[in-house]
Amino acid sequence: MTKKLIIVDWGTTSFRAWLLEAETGTILSEITEGKGMRALHRSEFSAYAKSQLDGWRADSEETIPVYLAGMVGAPQGWQQAPQPPLPMRGEELVRDIVPVADMADTYIIPGVRQSGQPQDADVIRGEEVQIFGAMASLGRQSGLVCLPGTHSKWCEMQEGVFTRFHTSMTGEVYEVMSKHSILGLMADPSADFDSDGFEKGLGQVEGEGGLLNHLFKARARVLYGDLEQSQTASFLSGMLIGAEIRAMRDIYECEGREILLVCADRLAKPYSHALSHLGLSSRHISSKDATLAGVRALAALHGVNSK
Repeated sequence: MTKKLIIVDWGTTSFRAWLLEAETGTILSEITEGKGMRALHRSEFSAYAKSQLDGWRADSEETIPVYLAGMVGAPQGWQQAPQPPLPMRGEELVRDIVPVADMADTYIIPGVRQSGQPQDADVIRGEEVQIFGAMASLGRQSGLVCLPGTHSKWCEMQEGVFTRFHTSMTGEVYEVMSKHSILGLMADPSADFDSDGFEKGLGQVEGEGGLLNHLFKARARVLYGDLEQSQTASFLSGMLIGAEIRAMRDIYECEGREILLVCADRLAKPYSHALSHLGLSSRHISSKDATLAGVRALAALHGVNSK
């Protein structure tokens, strides 16, 4: 087994990389603020990756393998990796790992997709490693994982098998509504989290009328109700996160289950608040820790399967 490992999470807007001790997971060095793919032309991906990682490799007597996850494997990425259908074990996922043609000992981890009826189609690229990582870090084979973000994912593992998932466009809708709609005249996305405004948003979506009706309440309640303009962003966040959780609660029968929140601290706070408000329990695992644990586990399986 190789002594060191390089893990890269390369997305549309970010590039993060870690040099690890493969066996222990100890971080030896890291890059936290590299260029996302959107900042580069596709013809520049190879040269940029080498410029970021070759220093680590040059300082080592052994060849250090590189494993990449995220949108780097999308059709518009560096090199396309497949999205095999669920259900899926880690041992099965690594069979579709793709070697990068123009960088030695470098591999892209595939995403996954949900098939079945046309209306059930869904895709993941990047979060799959975090799901396996969350389970591995807790020593579990089964569980329910929520990955908040631009496109929030709710995913279920049963006896080591990734069985199903659903995507909610919560983060993207929040950004669009707060910046490009009439609510943007009132909402300040950079405002501090306001628990009272957030609670009012959670309560709003419990009433009748549906989400499209509730969204306009952010304006009406500021004009003639009980909402301060400074609370608008938190109110909007509460409505969207509340609507997401209420929908997923019914699909995944969440009562009595611990929901694993895999995300950054800034997202763990509102999601854990909303889950508690709805009587659901949760545990937070950082997205970084889940990514590293997941890629390490998959890289180990890939190394065994490649022999």
